[in-house]
Amino acid sequence: MAEVNSLHNETLRKSKTAMHNKPIETGDFVRLKSGDTTGTVEEILKDKAKVSVGGLTVLIPISQLIAERKPQDLRRVKGVFTDILSDVSKVKDKIDIRGLRVDEAMQQLQEFFDQALIAGKINLEILHGKGDGTLKRIVKQKLKEYNLPMQISHPAPDAGGDGITLVHIH
Repeated sequence: MAEVNSLHNETLRKSKTAMHNKPIETGDFVRLKSGDTTGTVEEILKDKAKVSVGGLTVLIPISQLIAERKPQDLRRVKGVFTDILSDVSKVKDKIDIRGLRVDEAMQQLQEFFDQALIAGKINLEILHGKGDGTLKRIVKQKLKEYNLPMQISHPAPDAGGDGITLVHIH
């Protein structure tokens, strides 16, 4: 029985690796490399793809997408995206994570960045406070995970200084 499970797991691993190496094509189900957001490719335009995400169509660089298997329960996925991105105009470009535990802050930052990227926000503001610098460090850590060309800065001291991280995505 252990041998059967081992073979099954190896087959799944190889299948998943093959999916990730597959070139992105129209009709593919994809995931953002930098998060958990998924959608379906509607059209390929040079180095970008039009991706349908929860009823919205967004333009995303192909280099930021990974081909995935289509989930079996699409109703659940659609409900999640409908809640997250029911209206692009509701996507905020600012977040306040002061006072949160590290795990809570990481989760909120992940959702914030995913939503902002899909909505096409290029200027973001993260209010983390000064404190001992833990939240500021996790903000920088999370931004590095996205591997996007961006400029990170802080406002003048009288406008929040080191307690706020400003992000401009190029």
